[in-house]
Amino acid sequence: MNDDVGNREIAAEIRRIRYQNRFVITGISLILPTLIGIYSNFVDDIVAISPFLFFSVVGLLLVLQLGFTLVVLNADPHALSLYAKNTRLLEENRTGKERLARAEALLRHGTTSRVALTASLTVAGVSMRNGIRSRAELVEAVGDALDPIVESAGSLLGIEPDELWSFALYLPEDASDALVSIWRRKADGHPGSDRGRPWPIGIGHVGITFRSGATTIIADMGEDGVPESIRNPPGQGEPYDATVYRSLAAFPVMFDDDPRPKGVLAVTSDRPGRLTEQSCLPLKDHLPILATLLHSADSADSASDSREMPSGS
Repeated sequence: MNDDVGNREIAAEIRRIRYQNRFVITGISLILPTLIGIYSNFVDDIVAISPFLFFSVVGLLLVLQLGFTLVVLNADPHALSLYAKNTRLLEENRTGKERLARAEALLRHGTTSRVALTASLTVAGVSMRNGIRSRAELVEAVGDALDPIVESAGSLLGIEPDELWSFALYLPEDASDALVSIWRRKADGHPGSDRGRPWPIGIGHVGITFRSGATTIIADMGEDGVPESIRNPPGQGEPYDATVYRSLAAFPVMFDDDPRPKGVLAVTSDRPGRLTEQSCLPLKDHLPILATLLHSADSADSASDSREMPSGS
């Protein structure tokens, strides 16, 4: 039911009931007193003719009075009942529209996610075929695989144009026992560096995720229960952290059954509640692609080391 049509119908019904009430009230105030006045002039004659006739006329007048009264008393509840019915129908209509809108949003979200995933798979396949022979080629391949996510962040995660967001991929650096960013994208105006700060293993959301091999998602850093090593990582804090990093997620990049992550994909936002288990599902779909790229790069490094190793005598 169209909202405007429904409102016009209820308004017309209420006007009809109002006119009906006016007619009934007019009948009560004019017709009944007139009948009673006329009847009072002939009471003696009617009683003389037949006491039964007298009481019959009185009863008829009382029935008329009661009928008019019931019509008036029933009019307002009828109008209220009709209004309630109309309101219920309109609410059901709105609920149906909202469900349709949610379904369309989910469809668009799913389509966007599939498009981004397809693009990532395509470029990852090209990189695998061409081979990853250096850190620069790995960084380029990672960028090609993750850029479709960044470009679709508005549709996938609901990120808004004025939001301060960041995406970064961290890899372990054996020399420093820390995780360093090899690729990062962030919003214009984001105060963080282009590479991001390194994270010691076990410290902060990135370090904890790498050590545990489990995903870390914190929808709102302002809520109770956030681990202190994430809220205030020792030696890692910056003055802008409390306002820029309000919601964050870190995903271990695992390859097959290897218990040690290849790296960590980290995403942050300055909007509380932006990153949740539900909203991050599309990001998890891309982790196997990253794992394959990183494993390919590790295999190439191992092959290169083997070739450079001197042969025994």
